[in-house]
Amino acid sequence: MSAVILFRDQAKEGDDYSRLVSQDHSYVASVPAIGHQMTLTAADVDRVLAMHESAHPFDALILTSKNAVAALSQAVCAWHSQGDLQSRRAQWQEFMRRPVFVVGRATAAACRQALGGSAELDIRGEDSGKATVLLPEILAYCSQFENRRCRLLFFCGDLRRDTLPDRLRSSGLADLEEVVAYTTVGLSAGDIQYDLAERIGSAVQACAGQQQQHSQAGSSVTLWLVFFSPSGVRAVWPVLQNLPEMLCHSLHDSQREPRPAKTPLLRQSVSYRMAAIGDTTLAALISHGANRCEVTVALTPTAEGVRKALCEGTH
Repeated sequence: MSAVILFRDQAKEGDDYSRLVSQDHSYVASVPAIGHQMTLTAADVDRVLAMHESAHPFDALILTSKNAVAALSQAVCAWHSQGDLQSRRAQWQEFMRRPVFVVGRATAAACRQALGGSAELDIRGEDSGKATVLLPEILAYCSQFENRRCRLLFFCGDLRRDTLPDRLRSSGLADLEEVVAYTTVGLSAGDIQYDLAERIGSAVQACAGQQQQHSQAGSSVTLWLVFFSPSGVRAVWPVLQNLPEMLCHSLHDSQREPRPAKTPLLRQSVSYRMAAIGDTTLAALISHGANRCEVTVALTPTAEGVRKALCEGTH
């Protein structure tokens, strides 16, 4: 018997992750851990288009996250409103007529929905689960330019990893221009702890109800803590130092008398395990003190990937 806590972005409360994971666990909930501030503006769009219309236009775009797509879409909408709409739409569609390299299906879908307009985008890397998997595909594209370097435009966050930009630049095949589209901020430890304690209490009650319903009193209960990014790890880790106390309080609350007549009683202690999406998040957990053997890794950043990892880790 198990429950799952997803440490998500502030804006991502209910989605495919919750829907799919809940099929295998007694309780699933999200605890906001980080937020994002969109920093890209209409003026930045003007600047990017001016660079593109110079002597050396961009040959391809790189967008490795849905947050970058959202920031760019917001800035483009503002830019559209500041001039002749028809001509600016045509200008933007021309700009998007080049390959767009992405990480994962979610980012690809966001690009098609938010950036394509009436044009069909040339999306590449949709099946890549991380930037290092995307890298060979970008380099293969860049190698087609025999007499010059491929010019790439990378919309990224302020905490982006160095691996992709460094390897592209060191390859000798590409000139890379980076534009910071959003910044990442961790929510306060107090807010995270309050939400986490509340979710743990609900998880304990849900598992107790399942025990009662299936006559499984005394069966073990696992609480999964799922991390989606290194930023989430940094924001949540200080709170986890109080996790044993939170578990103890939740168990005490579920067992104390008097209780409403139909309130189930959990008769088993709760253990917890961790799961990470991708090697980067795994590395962040280990650097903060997690035991590698106790962390399950989802190799693809999708709801299906997380569900599979948790099922394999549970069984």
